[in-house]
Amino acid sequence: MTPTDNRQPIETRRFDRVHVAIWRNEAADDKGDGAFFSASFSRSVRGEDGAWRNVTSFTARDLPHLALAVDWAMRELLLKAD
Repeated sequence: MTPTDNRQPIETRRFDRVHVAIWRNEAADDKGDGAFFSASFSRSVRGEDGAWRNVTSFTARDLPHLALAVDWAMRELLLKAD
């Protein structure tokens, strides 16, 4: 995704501080079917300046929630692959 890309995820879910988003992607291929799905994981943190931002690193506290998010995303992506 480029910085000027305004795409929105097709599904999102939150597991405590861990956010997961499912994305539909288009890629040209020889068969004419270029759609595939992917997942992204992040958590929100407040910086020293007080502004919120998303990061892709996780603390020990986040790991059980990250595992739940990965499990949910895996099931969603497998359903979409059918």
